Formats: sequence, C-alpha cells, structure tokens
Amino acid sequence: MGSIYLRKYGVAATVDFCLYKLDGTALKTDAASAAGDITLYRDEANVETLDADAFVDEGAIYSLVLSIAEMTAARIIVCIVDQTNPQVWLDKTLIVETYGDASAQHAFDLDLATQPVNLTEMGGVAQSATDLKGCADAEYAPATDKVTGVKLCDRTTLVDGVTLCDQTTLVDGVTLCDQTTLVDTTTTNSDMTTAASVWTVAMEGAVTAKEQMNIQTAALAGKSNGGGTGIIKFRDQADSKDRIEANVDSDGNRTSITNDGA
Repeated sequence: MGSIYLRKYGVAATVDFCLYKLDGTALKTDAASAAGDITLYRDEANVETLDADAFVDEGAIYSLVLSIAEMTAARIIVCIVDQTNPQVWLDKTLIVETYGDASAQHAFDLDLATQPVNLTEMGGVAQSATDLKGCADAEYAPATDKVTGVKLCDRTTLVDGVTLCDQTTLVDGVTLCDQTTLVDTTTTNSDMTTAASVWTVAMEGAVTAKEQMNIQTAALAGKSNGGGTGIIKFRDQADSKDRIEANVDSDGNRTSITNDGA
C-alpha cells in the first residue's frame, strides 16, 4: 500500500519516504536512483519519468522534490522501482493529494487559519457576501455593510409589564426587540399572585402566614405573665394585647390555648 501525503496544489513540495531491502526485514539505506527508477502519474494521465538522480539520500530515509508543474494536479502517484537486475529494494508507491485550489483533491486551503466560507442562504432568504460581511470581517463598516430590515422580535411578550428594551438597535437597521416584556403579576399558584399576598396564605387551618408569625414571635420574644398559675399569657411586641392564652394543669401541661395572631 502506498504512503499518502497532503501537499498544496501548484506549489513545489518535498516528500520523505523510506525503502526496504528485498526481504522486507530492514531499511535499504544506500539506495541511489538511476534512469527510469521514478515515474509519476498526474490525475491518471500518461506516465512521466523523472530525472535519474530524482531522489536524495538523507541517511536512513530519502527525499523527493516535486516541481510546481508536477504538483499541478489533484492526485500525483509516484512509483519508485529499482531498474537494476536483480533489484536491491522493494517497489515503493507515494500518493500525493493536493489541497487549496478548486482543481485540487481538497479545495480547502489547509494553510489558512481562517477559511473563506461563502454563505449563500440563511432562513430561505438569499444573502450576499456584503450582507453578511459584518458577521465575519473585523473591518465591518456600518454605512456600507449593514444588514437591513430584519426584526428579531417586535412587541414580543414573555410575561407582562417589564420592558427589556425599546427600539434597541445593535446593527444598523436591525431591530433586536421592541417593547419586549418579562414580568408583571405572574401567578405561580392559585393562592399567590403578588409578593405581599404570600402572608395571607393559610398555613394551618384558617391561620394565615402573618398570624402564624405573630403568634410565634409572641411565644419566643414576647412578655409573659401568669407563670406558676393555671393561666399563662404571652404578649405581642407592642405589649398591647395577649397573643397566646394557655390554660395549664399543675404539671405545666397546656390543656387549652387561645391564640390571637391578628
């Protein structure tokens, strides 16, 4: 099987290769090319014979220079066959595939860090290279390269009431959004429509969250009286009313409770 190389179309190139002795067990390191040893085919055209001293001994390997003319093809197949009798090396085939030209095997130019890509259609609407220049060209000029007439959204409402932007234009002539809204009175469940209304939600029985908090605050941080008697009372933070009135037995166990969280 031949060795495959990628080289640029129409540019002189060097390919390196090794040769093996006839038994295939070791490298042939002292080979010298002679007349007729090296032939090539460009795109399956007629055979061409290279100079007698075409390849160069590099020590353990060999190098072969292909000229500009020889590289002007999609595929170049090089055959290295010893013409002496008996042969002193095994036949060798090099396959060179070119890139970087419309006539090459691979049109993309692998030497370029950024490939020139022509985008001809987007969303079913034909776009010229000038229309899309601003997307890929650092030298974008708004006056000449603008994309016009494209609205990404217009009065699109996600949730009511909060305007994200109004007539905001990033690229000249392209309206990204117009009076787009996010949140206003968003209902998360049937009992809660605003942030303030969460305190009116019944937590246990008919006791609301606000009443529950008032009762807990009185028990934890309010004044109390009646300790050691049959009735213990806990006051609100303003010391204006009894939030909790508990009847207790001789062991201090609560037998009945009246709460006032309002």
